Amino acid sequence: TVRAAVPSAPQLLLMRAQLLGKLGRVAEIDALKSEVSKLFPDPEDFREELQLTAAIAKQKSLAASAPPVRIQNYAKWSLVKITQVSKHSAIYHLTSQDRFRGTPNPRGRGRTTCNKTWHTTMLAPVGDNSEGPLPWVERDYTPISTAKEWEAGRCDMLIKIYR
Repeated sequence: TVRAAVPSAPQLLLMRAQLLGKLGRVAEIDALKSEVSKLFPDPEDFREELQLTAAIAKQKSLAASAPPVRIQNYAKWSLVKITQVSKHSAIYHLTSQDRFRGTPNPRGRGRTTCNKTWHTTMLAPVGDNSEGPLPWVERDYTPISTAKEWEAGRCDMLIKIYR
């Protein structure tokens, strides 16, 4: 029947907790607890309320202990230092131990000896934002370091801050 294919409100709430857990959004899983009590206003339903609360708590626990989500085609970099250059710009010094960081230079026959301008795309976690449904923003930058430094796990970016 059609009715059997549509999940119930508690099932939807649990599915939401599972999705938030996969995204690592622990604080939002916490906020779901207040919605559980609204689903079960009758004191006779305390067992169902308790089961759903426990299932949501399990999702929170899994999300909190899970390693950070790996985003396909992106490598993890850590900010080491910021060097102020002017009132509106700074050099951001980054390092990476991520073996999947790739290389900005093509290998094989396409490789040349001259330096080429290259760019990289950075993601930054920001939580809910006006740019879309994802909990991060994406920006393209042209590093001031060389491709060889990138391959060694170091990257410097001169970034202008617009306020």
